[in-house]
Amino acid sequence: MVNVRLNKRRLRAVVAFLTLIGLEFGGVVGYEATMAQPNQVVRADTASTTLLQLGIPKAVIQTMLDNSLESDDRTPTAAGETVNTFTLGDVQKLKTLSLATRTKNADGTYTSKANSNVADWLGSLDYTATTGGASPVVTNDVVLGADYLSTGQTAVSTILDKGVPKWSGGDQYYTPTPILNVLMAVINSATNATTLDLTGMLSKVPTQSAYSTVHMATMALVQTNKFEDLKLRWQSVRV
Repeated sequence: MVNVRLNKRRLRAVVAFLTLIGLEFGGVVGYEATMAQPNQVVRADTASTTLLQLGIPKAVIQTMLDNSLESDDRTPTAAGETVNTFTLGDVQKLKTLSLATRTKNADGTYTSKANSNVADWLGSLDYTATTGGASPVVTNDVVLGADYLSTGQTAVSTILDKGVPKWSGGDQYYTPTPILNVLMAVINSATNATTLDLTGMLSKVPTQSAYSTVHMATMALVQTNKFEDLKLRWQSVRV
């Protein structure tokens, strides 16, 4: 009975997430789910690694520092964090992880818009399949379309320590780890977050490429089953 209930929760989460991805790219979408799984714990040796050491651009880290929120509702910047000090352990403690520019309104809500530093960087990556129409997409920048990545079978620590496995359960890895997958592993480290604000993150990523569902495949890398109480905000803009 327990397994049946868990499977139903997973199915509801998958259906809700696919519904979110399938909506028009011009809309603002909210997603809320409550999960029964325990938080994924980032290994202690990985938790001390800074985002800068992982290769995330300084401007992208600064966006996260200026627009995310800690448990006391301060931004990491206000709490004294810098691009040189911000670690995966710090990401895991965030209440809100944001890659968008967020403005607090008078009523306490937030208005979000695409951050150009994040959108321009992600838009500059190589999403072209190594062979025309190939799935998954494998380039020096991204690995997309592999089922074991979107189902959460591959732990954050595995990706950051070893790289993206070439197949589910395999012991061969794409090394160095493509930078998009590093970023998604960072996002997936924020397992205490109640809000992920990824508004406009993919607004500069072409919707059509050799692999035409690049937006869906990228957002599928958010391991929603690892978050206990998550509200996901994502907005993409037609190009």
